[in-house]
Formats: sequence, C-alpha cells, structure tokens
Amino acid sequence: MDDEESLYVSDTEKHEVRRWRMGEKNGTVVAGGNGEGNRRDQLDYPYSIVVDQDHSVYVSDWNNHRVMKWMKGAKEGIIVAGGNGKGDALTQLHYPNGLFVDRLNTVYVADSKNHRIMRWPQGATSGSVNKRLHAIVHDSIFTNCLTLMKNVSVDSIDPLSDPILDQFFLQILPSIHHKIKWFDLESSSMKRILLATNYPNLYGLGLYDIEIETALSFFSGESCLTSIDKNQIFEFVIKRTTYGKVNLTKDMNSRILARIFTTFSNLQYLNFCASSIWNEQLAFLNPYPGINSSTLLELHILLVSFSDCLYILDGRFNKLHTLHVDIFSITPSDLRNNNQKKLPIPNIRCFSLYCEPMTNVYDEVIVPHLQRMSNLEKLSLNLGICDKNTFVDGNELKQNIINYMPQLKSFQFYICSHLYLSNQIYLPSKEDIQHTFRDFKDDQVISYIDYFQKEQYSLCHIYSYSFKLKYYYTITNNFPGGLFKYVHELLFYDECPFEHEFFLQIAQSFPFIKRLSIKNSKPQNNKLCKESKNDNQDFSVIKFPHLICLTLNLAHDDYIEEFLVDTRICLLNNNVHLNIFYHQLKRVTHHFTRDTTRINCAKLNSLCFGGRRLPKYAKDYFPHV
Repeated sequence: MDDEESLYVSDTEKHEVRRWRMGEKNGTVVAGGNGEGNRRDQLDYPYSIVVDQDHSVYVSDWNNHRVMKWMKGAKEGIIVAGGNGKGDALTQLHYPNGLFVDRLNTVYVADSKNHRIMRWPQGATSGSVNKRLHAIVHDSIFTNCLTLMKNVSVDSIDPLSDPILDQFFLQILPSIHHKIKWFDLESSSMKRILLATNYPNLYGLGLYDIEIETALSFFSGESCLTSIDKNQIFEFVIKRTTYGKVNLTKDMNSRILARIFTTFSNLQYLNFCASSIWNEQLAFLNPYPGINSSTLLELHILLVSFSDCLYILDGRFNKLHTLHVDIFSITPSDLRNNNQKKLPIPNIRCFSLYCEPMTNVYDEVIVPHLQRMSNLEKLSLNLGICDKNTFVDGNELKQNIINYMPQLKSFQFYICSHLYLSNQIYLPSKEDIQHTFRDFKDDQVISYIDYFQKEQYSLCHIYSYSFKLKYYYTITNNFPGGLFKYVHELLFYDECPFEHEFFLQIAQSFPFIKRLSIKNSKPQNNKLCKESKNDNQDFSVIKFPHLICLTLNLAHDDYIEEFLVDTRICLLNNNVHLNIFYHQLKRVTHHFTRDTTRINCAKLNSLCFGGRRLPKYAKDYFPHV
C-alpha cells in the first residue's frame, strides 16, 4: 500500500502487478501485464513488491531471477538487481523473494535458493552479501571458533557457496589467521581452507562428512596439515565418514584412528563418531597397531560391541577419565571378556553408555563392568533390557550400581525393561515402580508401564527427565510427554488406537524426529475422514519438518491416512522415504486418484513396496519418486 492508500497486488498467475485505488473495481496494471516472459515489459511469476515514495514499483521477478523497477506510468521496467540468469555469483540471483528498498533506493533482496540477503545500491551492476562482514570476522568471539559450512538439517551438512568461500580465502583468513583457535570444516573445502594460510594458534579441528580415502590421505606426509602445528592440536572431531569409491574393509576406521594418534601426539579430546551404520562402526577384532595414547583425557566413540569398549579400557589410554560410547549391540558374545571383571578401572570419572537394540546380558556383562568403575563421578545409561525376571527399578539401580560408586555425584538414565507376562505371578504397578525412586533427589524420575495382553509382554520405562537420551523405546498411548530433542527414531505400538491428538503431542515432544514406524492394527475412534473444510477446522495440521523415513507396513489404513492426507500432517518437501505395501497405498489413495492425499504423496522421494513396482499410470501421482 502506498502513501495514498492505494493497494498493489502481485498476480503471479497473470504475471502482472495491479494497483487498486480506493473505490476502484478493476484496478490498473502498473508492472508487467504482457504475458509471461523475460522482456523488460514482462514478468514471470512476480512475487514480493515494494512501492517507494515516488510510487515506483519494485518487483522480485521470481522465475527471471531479477528485481525490476517500474517507474510511475512506465511501459517497461528497469533491472535493478540480478538479470544475469540464476546462479550464486554476486551479479546473479536464484529465485529472489522478499524485498526492501531504502531512501537511497538501495535494494535489499532475499536470495532464497542461495540462502543470503543481497544488497544492491542504485546503479550497481553487482550486489554484496554484507559490508559489515569484515567487522564481524575481526571480533574475537567470531574468530576463536570458525565454522565454514552450512548445517542444512539435524545431520546434513553442505559447503558454503563459492563466492563466500572466495571472500574468506582471499580477504578474511589471511587477516585473522593468527586469531583462529578452532575450525569446523566439511570435506570439499577442507584442504583449500587449511592451505589458505598458516594458523599458529589453532588447537582444535572438526571434520564432517569426509570420505574414508580423504580421511586417510589427510594424515599423510603431504597433506594439508602442513599449515598447522600438529603437536599443538589438543582437540579433534571427525564425524560421519563415508566410503565413496573405496572398497570397504573392516579395519578402515581402525586405521584412521591409529593415524589420528600418530599425527596428533598431544591429543587430549577426541570425538570419533565415524558412522552410525553398523558395519562401518569401529571394531577391534584385529586392531590396527598404534591405537594408544598417554595424553588422551576424553573420548566420544561409536563401537560395534561391548568387547570393543573393554578394549579401550584395558590401559592403552592410561590418562583417560571421560568415556562416552554408543554401541551397536551388547550380546552374549561379549561374555568372553568377562575375565576382566575383577580388575578395577580407577581412572574413569565420567562414563556414558548408549545402545539402541535391547540387550539380554545386562546383569552378566554391563553391571559387572560398571562395578569396576569405583571412582566414577558421573554416569549416564540409555539402554533397553530384555530376558530378565523383573523390571529394573530404583532399588536395583541402588543395589547393583550406585552402592559400588561412593564418589558418584550425577546419575542420569533411560532404561526400558522388557518382560514376558506368562512368567509373572505378580505384576507391579506404575506406583510400585515410582516408589522405588523415593530417595533419588537430584533429578525428577519418571516411570510408567505398558502391558500388552494380546502379545503377552510388558515394558517398563524409567528415566531421569533432564537426561539427553538418544534412544526411546516403543511409544504407546501411555507416553507422558516431555521434550526429547536428541531422539531421531521412534516406533509407535499399541493395542489401542492412536488418535490425531497423539501425533500432535509426538511432534511437540520429538521436534527433530527423522524416522517413524507404526505398528497398530486398531482403527481410530475419532477418525478424521470428513472432507469438508468446516469439519476439519478444529484440527491442527501437524508438522514433522525433519522426517525422512516413514514405515507403515504394519499400520491400519487410518494411520496411513493420518500421514498422507495433507489437512492432518505436513511432510518435508521431496525428502521422505515411505515403506508400505502396494495394496495399502493403492487402497488409501483410491487407486492413485485421491486429491486429499496427492500433496503429501508428491513430497515423497522414494517408495518401497516390498518387491512390487509402481505402475506407470501412477507415476504422475508421485512426481519426485
């Protein structure tokens, strides 16, 4: 709206901007109006508009990747930003969106696909990202720890754009290199950044999304480490290695670990979370020589088995006091190392144990080795336990763990116990379990029990609420709520139906959930199958912004509708994989013709039908699969 209270509307489908004065019925075209195109008298999907004090109209010309200025009464516009095709150069835009124009006619435009705000002074042939960048990068708060990559999602990383990297290489890094103490880098730009200049005060380094071959060459004599003092690196992080074109061998990550300790001889902190894929995690069946350190104090690591954890604790890291391990599985095969259980582990002060699959050797393997850590001050456990005769409760934790650790100051846990009902005479209640934690004063302890009469088993969940747990076992209607930001994968199972409100609570409690599986054959009681707008107005559309995998093979059709009908749940654009049986999807989508499921089906990028192929006539229904 301008200062005369005339209303300006960008009509994206007619490719024009129209002005409506007070009382007018038809309005007047003030920009475009000559059909879709890229001539100066045309627009292609005009988006945001700004009207200045002279009633000139600025338009972000979306599909032409430019910003146009149409002076009052003009028959054609002037290009004031972009207009050189889509791209990320300083002379280009890529789907311009929001606009602002100041009193000097400087244009500020949201360059949407380049993830940047561009500034174009009047008459300029190129834009700039931010003139104040140099002032910011000379601030010690910024330069101490420098992250030169983009966190696209929870665990997805992209490199910075070439223009931004060029500015760092040529102008910024040479002037602040002596102030940088920590780098977080991704694989494609890592070598160029480290060789841009020398870094005399660098003590910490983080590498992300790096291929095995690159990681191995990184520690070779001719690598990019020549620009830093390797003896001065005290902290090192390497996360999410990928295998690229290299043939997988079992000792790949073991070799990298050995080279880390050889290269950084004074290392004190190491976070080596190479991969969450089981056959790419670290194992020490035939350990590579050189995996030891006399300086390492803290280690975060992903391992295949509990035996690998014992390998780390056998004395090869004699100053290690903090150990955080995430283990793929803890099985009876780990019992072969049980002969070590009588030897103390006196140096460990802080220990965290995470394991996603349930273990049936909690009492035989885990508890005895925890009892060896007599000087422990902080303990965290995230476990599922099966094949016991009783639930793990507060009394058992005190008797078998806490009483063996006189120095213990903090104990955080999430433990889910699995019990078969057929073996039980007495079934404890939630109140019975909760009463066993009456002496736990430091944290709020939550407990609840799920009894599944049809399948004859039960689950008991106990956890300290402040714990940053990663694995939450089966979710049912008894879930008490809370916020769990670090849980990325869930299974929903119950013998009672899940209503729409249940999924709303889940989206709020697990905001970064990535993988969901549903096992429930019961139809919803309050099924939202009404198609009219009025019938659905009281229900909130649920968003799962990070969801990438959905498994519905064992779900009733109501839950398939819950996720595919767009008025109930909003899926992430073009990034969701769906596991489902062909006949289920065909039935719910009405033979791939149903309009209310079309939007969410168009957001799927892959399908698994368990062997069936998608028929040709249905491919238009899944345009991104």
